Amino acid sequence: MLSKIAIDEYLLLCAPEKQLRDAYDQLKRGIPFAANQVQYSLIYRNPEENGVKAAFDELGITLIACSPMAQGLIRIVPSC
Repeated sequence: MLSKIAIDEYLLLCAPEKQLRDAYDQLKRGIPFAANQVQYSLIYRNPEENGVKAAFDELGITLIACSPMAQGLIRIVPSC
């Protein structure tokens, strides 16, 4: 039996905040919406701009950053 569920960002493409809230409303009938993975990095900050991160915070859903290093565009170069 499921006790929690996580949803991948591909289910939330068109109107992400509205779809996130709709999914939350559907799931609150018995399975807690625990986490969602979305593209989020220092370069790609759309979750902050489109209301998704605020909705996560408000609803108590964990945001899991997909590609936090921007698919290799952000690099840590060691100094020698």
